[in-house]
Amino acid sequence: MQYEGKVTRLSLREEYPTAISNTKYRANLSMVGFNTDFIVEHKPALAVRIMALYKEAAKLKESDPRASDEECRVAAWKLM
Repeated sequence: MQYEGKVTRLSLREEYPTAISNTKYRANLSMVGFNTDFIVEHKPALAVRIMALYKEAAKLKESDPRASDEECRVAAWKLM
């Protein structure tokens, strides 16, 4: 069996717009999920922005240059 890296499953509920996991709370990966059906019903323009960000993020590759430690620290602070 080939190692495929860490896995965290995220469950979205139909009555909520988002779900989140965080390594701070023992998840393997920190992530955010969006219930786009819910968001489209309430704020369609927000759903369009989320999908634009998704397309940008989906283009990232492991081989892309890494951000500096300082950029990562600032981002981590803003995400908390």
